[in-house]
Order: sequence, then structure tokens, then C-alpha cells
Amino acid sequence: ADLEQKLSAALAREESTIAREENARRDAGSSATALEKQLGRLRRETDAQMEALREEVAEGEKRERALQAEVASLQSELRRVDASARASESSSRAAIENARAANEESRAATEDARAAA
Repeated sequence: ADLEQKLSAALAREESTIAREENARRDAGSSATALEKQLGRLRRETDAQMEALREEVAEGEKRERALQAEVASLQSELRRVDASARASESSSRAAIENARAANEESRAATEDARAAA
């Protein structure tokens, strides 16, 4: 009877250990499944964020190209206006010099006329 009790107690301990191990395996499996689901969700979120960032970068690059084109256009316009201003200034100087020369000729002619009179 004593041996039977010891065997029965050992069997109960073994069954309890097996039950704990099975519960631990189930818990580990549940945890692994939950972690896999969480990992999948995080991957999808990360992929979506990366796609949004790629789109943002593409939009930024597009804006940058447009701004560079506008800068080039403005620089070209500035060069054209600057060349036009220089040409106008040169033309104005020539007109002033011509007017001075004409004025000198007029004075000389006036003095010649006075001297002749």
C-alpha cells in the first residue's frame, strides 16, 4: 500500500509536470502567434510609411526641379534685362555726346555768325 501511494504520488507529479509543460507550450505557441501577427502588422505599417516617404521625396524632388527651372528662367531674364539696360545706357551716353557735339557746333556757328556780323 505504501509503494502504491508512492507510485500514485509520483504519477500525479509526472502528470502535473506534463500538464504544465503542455500549458507552457500552448502559451508559447499563442505568444508566438501573437508576435507573428504583431510583426506582420508592424511590417505593413512600416511599408506604408516607407511608401508615403518615397512619395514625399518624389514630390520634393519634383518641386526642386520646378524651382531650379524657375531660377534658371529668372537668371536668363535678369541677364536679358541687364544687357538691355547696358545697351540703353550706352545709347543714352552716345545721345548725350551727340547732343554736346551738336551744341558745340551750334555755339561755334553762332560765334562765327556774330564775328561775321
